[in-house]
Amino acid sequence: MKLGLRLHTCARAFSSPCVHDHVCVRCSLLWPDPAQRGRLEGIRDNLVARIAEAEREGWLGEVEGLWTA
Repeated sequence: MKLGLRLHTCARAFSSPCVHDHVCVRCSLLWPDPAQRGRLEGIRDNLVARIAEAEREGWLGEVEGLWTA
């Protein structure tokens, strides 16, 4: 999520290591910007659809990767 999309504020202390490798949507320190709720819902919906497609197609590695990203 740190790809220039301003969806949130990170509560992590400045310069502290990020154990999530900047996968902010899975982090408990994510402070979502309420104005970006629609964009975050779209990201979530897209992820759910990608997981469903991978499961349907039997792409087990893809399913695992999407769940652990």
